[in-house]
Amino acid sequence: MKIITFNDIDEYLVCARKYFLEPHEEEDFHNAEKTTRTLLNSHFSLENPVLSIESFGSVLVSEPTLAVRDKDGWKLVLRKTAKKFGKKHLLEAAYHGYIFSSAGYHVKEVVVTSEFFTKTVDWKDGLPLLFSIIQEVTKTQAGKIPDPKPNAICKNCRHVLECTKVLIEQEDLLAIHGVNEKIKSKLARCGIFKLSDLLDLKEKCPKYYDEKLVKKAVSLLRSEVVILSSYEKLEDGVFVDVEFHSMKDFDFLFGLLKDNEYIPFLCRNKEEEKMVFGKLLNLLWQLNRPIYHYGSYEQKRFEKLAMKWNEYASTYQKIKRNFFDLYQFINKHIALPILTYSLKSVAQHFGFVPQIQFDNSRANRYFQRWLLTNDSSYLSLVLKYNEDDLRATKYILDRLNSL
Repeated sequence: MKIITFNDIDEYLVCARKYFLEPHEEEDFHNAEKTTRTLLNSHFSLENPVLSIESFGSVLVSEPTLAVRDKDGWKLVLRKTAKKFGKKHLLEAAYHGYIFSSAGYHVKEVVVTSEFFTKTVDWKDGLPLLFSIIQEVTKTQAGKIPDPKPNAICKNCRHVLECTKVLIEQEDLLAIHGVNEKIKSKLARCGIFKLSDLLDLKEKCPKYYDEKLVKKAVSLLRSEVVILSSYEKLEDGVFVDVEFHSMKDFDFLFGLLKDNEYIPFLCRNKEEEKMVFGKLLNLLWQLNRPIYHYGSYEQKRFEKLAMKWNEYASTYQKIKRNFFDLYQFINKHIALPILTYSLKSVAQHFGFVPQIQFDNSRANRYFQRWLLTNDSSYLSLVLKYNEDDLRATKYILDRLNSL
C-alpha cells in the first residue's frame, strides 16, 4: 500500500511532475510509531511523534513537531521557518489532526509556530481541501505524466535535465535560468514568445537587449556550455558545506573536504555548535587556502557565528577573503543548458553521480531521528548527503578548470 507523508502532499502541490516521477522511498516508521503509541497511551507529551492510518487506499503517516496532552485530548505543535501563516499551514494542520484523531488520539487544536508568528488552528476547517488533494495525489500516481513546472524545488530535483529537455522542445522561455513569468510577459510585449525568438532580441527589442540572456538561449538550443566571459584557472583549495537544523535553529554539521578527504564536524545540539565551529575555523586559518562553497549560505553563516561569539571574530576576518562562491562565478562566466544553476543540477549536468538522492529537509528529519533513536544508519545517510554536496562542489570546480 502506498505510503504518503505531508512532505509528499507538499511536493505534489509544488510540482505534480516530480511527485509522479519520484520512486518515493518507503521509510521504516514502524518502530518509531510503536514507541509513539506506547508513550501517548501513557499520556506523555512527545517530541517528533510518528503515527499512521490507512485511508484513501494509502497509508498516511503523520510526523508533527510535538504532541502535548491537553485535558481530554491532544494539542499538536508544528514548528516552521515561514515568515507568515499561509493556506499550506492550514492544510498541514488538517493532515496531522485527521491522522491523530482517526488513530484514536483526539486532537483539540493544532498550533503552527515560527520565529515570526504563532497561530492556533481549527484543523477541521482544512479537511475538505485536504481530502480533495489526497484524491488528486492518488489519481496522479496512475495518470499521465504532468508537464514541467519550473519553481524553487527544481534546484534539488534529479529530474531537472529531463524537464529542461521538455521545456526546450516546447521552446518555453522558462527554461532559461533566471527567467520567471514576469520577465516572460515583458519579453512577450516585444514579440519574444519562444527561445529561438531571443536570437533576434537586438532587432526586435533593442531596449531590452541583454547579451547574457541571448547566450543562455543559445546554450539551451545547442545543448552546450557557452562562455560568457573568460576566466583564469581556479586554485586548489578546500570545500565547505553547512547543514542547518531548521527546527532547532542551529548548524548541526559543518562538512569539510580537504585533499579529497571528507571530514565532518558534527554538533548534537546548540551547546556544541560553538566548540565545533571554533575547531573548524582554526583549521581553516591554519590551512590558509581558498575556501570553496556553492551559494552564499556558508559564508553568511560563518560571518553570523563569528559575530555571535566575539572570540572568533578576528580569526574569521583573517580567512574571510579566502571564501569563494562557485555559484556566483558560474553566473558571471558561463551559460549552461539547464533551467537552474543549483549545486545538484549543475553537478548532474556535468556528470556527477551522488551516493544518495534526497534533499535538505530529509537530511533534517534523519538527523532528528538519529538524535531520538541513536540509530547510526540515520546519521550515516546525513553524512553521505553532506559529503555528496562537497564532492559535487569539487567536481564542478574541476570541470570549470577543464573548460
